[in-house]
Amino acid sequence: MCGIAGIWDFNNGTSGDLLAKEVNDMAKNIKSRGPDSSGCWIDEKIGIALSHRRLAIQDLSKNGNQPFLSQSGRYVIVFNGEIYNHKLLRKDLSKYSTGNFFWKGNSDTETLLACIETWGLNSALDRFAGMFSFALWDRKKRSIYLVRDRFGEKPLYYGLKKFNNRSRKSFLFASDLSAFRALKNYQININQAAFESFINQGFISAPLTIEDDINQLSPGHYLEINYENIERLEFRSINPIKWWDPLKISQNRSELNLNNDDFAIKEVNNSLLRSVEEKKISDVPIGVFLSSGIDSSLICSLLMHSSKEPINSFTISFPDNNQGEVGFDEGPAAKLIASYLGTNHNEVALSSSDLIKLIPSLSSIYTEPFADSSQIPTYLVCREASKNGLKVVLSGDGADELFGGYNRHYLIPKIHKIFKNLPYSVRSLVSSLLINLPNKNIGLSQQKIQKLSKSILHADNLESIYNSLTCGSNDTSYLLNEEFTNCSQQKKEILPYASSIAERIMLADVQNYLHSDILVKTDRASMATGLEVRAPFLDHRVAELAWELPLSMKIRNRKTKWILKKILSNYLPNSLINNQKKGFAIPINNWLRGPLKDWACDLLSDSTIKRQGYLNSEIVSKNLTSHLSGEKDNSSRLWTLLIWQSWLSDIEL
Repeated sequence: MCGIAGIWDFNNGTSGDLLAKEVNDMAKNIKSRGPDSSGCWIDEKIGIALSHRRLAIQDLSKNGNQPFLSQSGRYVIVFNGEIYNHKLLRKDLSKYSTGNFFWKGNSDTETLLACIETWGLNSALDRFAGMFSFALWDRKKRSIYLVRDRFGEKPLYYGLKKFNNRSRKSFLFASDLSAFRALKNYQININQAAFESFINQGFISAPLTIEDDINQLSPGHYLEINYENIERLEFRSINPIKWWDPLKISQNRSELNLNNDDFAIKEVNNSLLRSVEEKKISDVPIGVFLSSGIDSSLICSLLMHSSKEPINSFTISFPDNNQGEVGFDEGPAAKLIASYLGTNHNEVALSSSDLIKLIPSLSSIYTEPFADSSQIPTYLVCREASKNGLKVVLSGDGADELFGGYNRHYLIPKIHKIFKNLPYSVRSLVSSLLINLPNKNIGLSQQKIQKLSKSILHADNLESIYNSLTCGSNDTSYLLNEEFTNCSQQKKEILPYASSIAERIMLADVQNYLHSDILVKTDRASMATGLEVRAPFLDHRVAELAWELPLSMKIRNRKTKWILKKILSNYLPNSLINNQKKGFAIPINNWLRGPLKDWACDLLSDSTIKRQGYLNSEIVSKNLTSHLSGEKDNSSRLWTLLIWQSWLSDIEL
């Protein structure tokens, strides 16, 4: 796992020394993504420089260092990620070679380049099983290619910037926005559509970034910039090409007979087992995150099944739960599962104060505004695993989106079916009755009740229901300063086509929530701690099999992830499977009235908001006051606003 950075200066007169300094400065700003070694490659005549920071996982020798030149010398690459099937690809390459291949080492980077030289970029991409983003310089065509993996596990940013000390623009790319901010005279201009995306969702949807003229490369895309076209190059004219489309693939049904329960269970089990076995490849210590949930328990079970020696499982526990301070402590249940499977289990107890201490430094870990509060325990899990000697861990990310794991996957179809034909006045009455019920009567938090009541209110429109359950609000313009209320709202994605409403929701989650929230959270937290996280569920062959399954094998009798639970029952007794996963739901609402009150009041003060100029200070003040008094639970909205204000303060616009 690594960090990459590059700059293509279109002036053609920039010295090699200056290019080297600039690209190395960029790489230093993402050092945490690759603390083990660094390197750069420069073509002074063309004005291009590539830099790399390495977290050594495979082939720990210098043979794995980057930038890496292909055997013919045609290609130069800086690569971030893992190609899990690279050993099999080497065997395939031997069938196509004329006996002239000479492998320098055992790194997957060398394999990746050999595949591209042999089969071409598009054909090679189809063969890769992995997570990756990379920049490939073709010296023959004088083109730079930026490429991102199918699900967006690894980030890649790019843009065109004009600097005061140059007459022309420069093309920039990197694994993190912080790399660009190392450049002299670099200025940050807020992208208004991204700002609204963040305030509405708590994260920024790709391809947007918080900065104008900087985009994320979307998952399953690549772009090409050619030397012959740079005179005419404009940011808006850069059009990435989609090389992998989950919508098309999900609609192509094979001839497998997956309507038979036993056959389907066997097929999914074998596919996941193959994925886990491939993701074990490593020359450094490897382990697994283990909670009491279905996803991590299944990955841990499969990893133990395919390993000759006990593997390291890792759980963070939060015993403050006994005092009602922290709402998740999966330590005891995880310990029972680890004991049954026979793992080398590690449990580290953290207190609520450990979490609270981290909050002011979040914007240095997540260099764009990011307000999923589970980012806090996620970072701490990664930090503690790294402290305990792990360098690679397996996780359960992706299972919910592929196998129907979220409540909304069965709630939205039910809400739409029951309430869609009722008059708005009736839906409004039901919504009001629900929101006024005492929380204890229905077992839901106030915020969940608010979201559920909004979804009923908008039951005649699927997109509105989806937004009600996944976003803080369908319209957040009232929170913004006047100059932003008239800017165009980000267009909401139409729910993709599928054979059922539930499957449309799952695909919508894959297209946005998975890569722009879940994977951002995991990648930034792990990279900040020198840890690589691998997700067996996000093997594209597992995903393609999941899309083949009928809905009844994902959601059955209102139970989510039915088929995964059936597979897990082959490895664990039911008494360990039926534990209710608590999740990473931290009590921000209480903390904002207690230990975080001064921090919140400072960031959301009238003077601070008016100075920064993005939010409506009067409305924000009302939200803060009603929350502090206990009148309302505005914690979700306030947390998003606090992360925004904290990020603004740190970058000092």
